[in-house]
Amino acid sequence: MKKWSSIPFGFALALAGPGEALAQDQPPVVLPVELFLCNYIGGNDIDDLNAVNDDYNEWADANGLNSITSLVLTPNFHSDELEFDVIGMDIWESGAAMGSGIAQMMAPGSPIPDYEEVVDCPAHRMFALVGIKPPQDEGETAVFEVTDCTVKENRTADDGIVAVTAVVELWADWGVGDAHAVLFPVAGEAGDADYTFKWLTRYPSWEAFGTVFDRYAAGAVAQAGQILENVMECNSSRMYDVTSIRQMQTE
Repeated sequence: MKKWSSIPFGFALALAGPGEALAQDQPPVVLPVELFLCNYIGGNDIDDLNAVNDDYNEWADANGLNSITSLVLTPNFHSDELEFDVIGMDIWESGAAMGSGIAQMMAPGSPIPDYEEVVDCPAHRMFALVGIKPPQDEGETAVFEVTDCTVKENRTADDGIVAVTAVVELWADWGVGDAHAVLFPVAGEAGDADYTFKWLTRYPSWEAFGTVFDRYAAGAVAQAGQILENVMECNSSRMYDVTSIRQMQTE
């Protein structure tokens, strides 16, 4: 019998961090992720999108599409360079699950074409998510902080993962984020994109982030900088309101 995953938002990740896994010459858990960068059409808004999301979720239930977590990310803190209104984020249990799931969504009878009446999604990108720390709560909403990070010339992507893992372990004492992951671009990224991976930090609420902000100022950022400064550089963070549309199931 299956049950809804106790790890919300689809972070079905190994409990051991990638730093430990790499030290043992074992690959970290990697999950495929799709991002749909979309703009509302005409006078449509989040309510219209949620109506289609409800239809999609009912269809997914009826068709046994249980190996996917679907999220809606709405930009909150961002620059004037923002080119989209909303992001659809699908996290899959495996590559095989993604392949069969996409085939189901493309088949006749799927509600996916209904989205074209609400949003235009000119960019569809694939990432490989490497889990650093899984979340502990089961909330239906959250806040994501995302920054693009680039490793230095004498460093590798593995060095970057190890450095992020070390910061996450350090930040555990500060209570910074209830989950962390890095996302490596696989397909569909812009041609002028220049970064190694995206570092995603999850907060259960804006109240939680506000508390963490004070801890940043108290020294959490300075301590992290000492670990990261010789390994990689990260740009300004963007922050998103996140709503869970569907959560993957586990055995």
